[in-house]
Amino acid sequence: MTFERKFVVGLEDIASISLECTSCHRRMTFGPDDRVPVPHNGPCGHEWIPHAVPGAVSVNSMESPLGIFLRVVERIRAISATNPYGVRILLEYPDPS
Repeated sequence: MTFERKFVVGLEDIASISLECTSCHRRMTFGPDDRVPVPHNGPCGHEWIPHAVPGAVSVNSMESPLGIFLRVVERIRAISATNPYGVRILLEYPDPS
């Protein structure tokens, strides 16, 4: 018999968002409602976000925020699969137990 555990969380459950440099592994952590500028370089100077990212998402002002969110998540996952970003995006949630 196989057991599988899954945790289902909502956006309201996000405790913090961390950006971890793939070079030095130091993190920048902020709250989900904080409006902070995303740096283009990590603490060690390693480039996090290339200036030209293929397949960047353009935002249509008539599109719903949910539609934009879903497209952005899809694009970040696709771009991260080829690893041009020098940063890992980590979402932190409270321990469910």
